[in-house]
Amino acid sequence: MSGFSLRNMPRKRRVGIGLVAFFLVAAPSLFFLYRAFHHESLEEATAALNAALAARDMEQLNRYIDFNMLSLGFADAILEVKNSGKRDGDERRAISEAVQKELLAAFRSEASGESEKEQAASPEQEEGAAGKEEAAGSKDLPKEVRAAIAKALQRERAKKAAAQGWDDATSKPVPLEQRPAFLPDDFVWQLAHSPFYVTGGDDSLGLLTTTVRHGDAGYETPIRLAMHNTSNGWRVIGVANARELVRTHDKALDTWRERVVTGFRAENRRRLDIMHKHYQVLSCKAFLAKNLGAESDVPLVITLEGVNIGRYKLMSAGMSCMLYGQDGSLAASVPLNTTKIVEPGDPFSQLWQLELPRDLEQTRRLLAEPSLSCSVKLSAVSLSNGRMIHERPQSDLDKLLR
Repeated sequence: MSGFSLRNMPRKRRVGIGLVAFFLVAAPSLFFLYRAFHHESLEEATAALNAALAARDMEQLNRYIDFNMLSLGFADAILEVKNSGKRDGDERRAISEAVQKELLAAFRSEASGESEKEQAASPEQEEGAAGKEEAAGSKDLPKEVRAAIAKALQRERAKKAAAQGWDDATSKPVPLEQRPAFLPDDFVWQLAHSPFYVTGGDDSLGLLTTTVRHGDAGYETPIRLAMHNTSNGWRVIGVANARELVRTHDKALDTWRERVVTGFRAENRRRLDIMHKHYQVLSCKAFLAKNLGAESDVPLVITLEGVNIGRYKLMSAGMSCMLYGQDGSLAASVPLNTTKIVEPGDPFSQLWQLELPRDLEQTRRLLAEPSLSCSVKLSAVSLSNGRMIHERPQSDLDKLLR
């Protein structure tokens, strides 16, 4: 049997096989030469960047974005806005690292589908049964969008509750609105669905623009990227309007702080109103026995009269009795509590007999007063519906604003 030979094949077939073999060998080299000598245009690079954002492709994102330069530029903008241009090397590096960490975490968590922010803000966890019902129609939406919807619903419910007031002791306390993060929860999703477009540039530098809405902070702003034509192709090297973004977010934070402080004070006024309805003091009298021996404790008698005009049975109450001198200045404050049950609509009359150590400074102040008057500041009441009503501590607000 004779072996296979091209000579025995028709000439046209031999030519065809040769061309196929040539292209198989030459194609990789031709592609390499194309990549080496073809200069990607700004528009092509922008399209590739948008594709990488849509696909959450970290390899391509690292190719088209210089995260180090972008983060350092943002750190400079933050320092300039907050410190009037004063730059500290260590602080600059720390801010840059924090910015880069937050950016990369947003992209990577979106890519992996394991965003902690999404999990924390899921409708099922934050909104309860109501959230599940209202989010039922959005099951087909991406997680980050459903998370943003859930947070928007929570925000609206908080505003509605604050506007209506805590008008009875069955209402839940209005939660303090959390500080808006610099990046919206659905930041990467918005970039993927609102692609960048070229708004200016030349052969060496380009300007890309898109618009992002920050639902938590309540503003919409353009984002402008500076893209430089480097030896390795077009790369994003910074945010051209970084200072504007920082100022916009700072202004939103100022509005948030005012809103939180106003809401905090309003909630405590509502809590005090509920407490005073259920333990409304109509009369406070204080008597100090001054004519006893110099070595004995000083008896203090306090009597309160009032009425429960609330909806629920009063189970207990804690308070401070403020004692005033003849000129109306505060001379002392003593803690009181009661476990006397008072039905709705019933009056109450209570008496406390206290022994004050004679060597205390506040006792000496009381003994020096010709006469005393008093008032009560409630700190907590316990009601028959199982609720314990008390003022929200200032530390809650301080911690949030820190």
